[in-house]
Amino acid sequence: MRQFIHKHLPVILFFTLASMTMIVLKTPENRGLGTADTLPANDVDYYMKNYTIITSNTLGMAQLWFSGVELTHFPDNLTSVDEPEITFRSPQQQIWTTIADKGQINDAQQITLDGAVQINQVNINHTEIQIRTEELVVSLADKIASSDKLVDIIFPNGTVSAKGMRIDFENNKVKLLSAVSAKYEVQ
Repeated sequence: MRQFIHKHLPVILFFTLASMTMIVLKTPENRGLGTADTLPANDVDYYMKNYTIITSNTLGMAQLWFSGVELTHFPDNLTSVDEPEITFRSPQQQIWTTIADKGQINDAQQITLDGAVQINQVNINHTEIQIRTEELVVSLADKIASSDKLVDIIFPNGTVSAKGMRIDFENNKVKLLSAVSAKYEVQ
């Protein structure tokens, strides 16, 4: 028995140390995340507060900014986002900024935004256009967003309302899907 212990002691110690390290690292206080009472509930994998993620094109120019107040990832690959903000820069240098109350990421390339979704776009003539809806699905890979909910578009001289839309951020196009009505104020 003594020979067995002497021969396998390094392996036993290694696995004991590895197990203890995993237990210690699983406690929130030791991961630098605060105390257990400040963590989101429901078996959280990880979370970030006040984050910004920036991606660049092949020339190194920033083309996508994704930020928010809090991002919480769960073991089932669902990610919840509080107060998300997504900004796209088109090749024509037009900026589209989308904000919402909440967001949910089911895979790495698609985000569903909920509650008071607002899209702001300032065009090359410095005219701001604002789009409002209650839900928006944003595909980061395709740089496209869509909604089947009611949509209001507000611009300096009027408004347009519709049911459903599709936005192509890359090509600066908005397509309204149905029940379109408009009001234009002549100055």
